Amino acid sequence: MEHLRKFVVSVAGGLVLVKDVSKYREAIGSFGIPALNDRFSILQDISNIFVVQPTALKSLLEEGPLARLDRATVQGFVQMREDGRTSGLVRQFL
Repeated sequence: MEHLRKFVVSVAGGLVLVKDVSKYREAIGSFGIPALNDRFSILQDISNIFVVQPTALKSLLEEGPLARLDRATVQGFVQMREDGRTSGLVRQFL
């Protein structure tokens, strides 16, 4: 998660991220460690922040694993979207 906070992510970059995290999640799943599966589930949803349409973002953030994260953490990832600062997306989730 810390690594993702360092970069502004475009939609194209988000698609690559979603694909990579999916492969990591698949590999980690084979270890059969529930705590790791949970962490990678959250990481998968975080990667989805960068590819969903702004209209679908609210449901992504309020349902599933991301709903368990604190708002500041979630807002930080929304800000790292390429359109996060210019579209006012962060203000929607204050």
